[in-house]
Amino acid sequence: MIEWIVFILGSTFIIWYSLPSLRQPGSHGFYRFFVWEIILGLFVLNVRLWFAQPFAWYQFISWFLLVISIIPWLLGSAYSIQRENRREISRQLHSWSPGVSIASSAIRCMHHCFI
Repeated sequence: MIEWIVFILGSTFIIWYSLPSLRQPGSHGFYRFFVWEIILGLFVLNVRLWFAQPFAWYQFISWFLLVISIIPWLLGSAYSIQRENRREISRQLHSWSPGVSIASSAIRCMHHCFI
């Protein structure tokens, strides 16, 4: 019974969060909604089995792989944050530096004149 409650509450939250994307069937968020629903369903179906034999050898391997899989996620997140910070700094520099805007205008003019 508790699994059904978790699934219904989780689905309600996922639908609420994905509602703008669900109105646009071709968008990335439309398909992401179904992925999150499937992940929630798998979680609800398997949560009782995860702790049935918590000290079995295959559970140790499973938890080890789960913890290790967090490393690429952390590295990817750190890389994305650094890349976004570089873009923001670049936007700020281009917005106030007159030399950069003059140089980029000159390059655009030369590119347009000669090509």
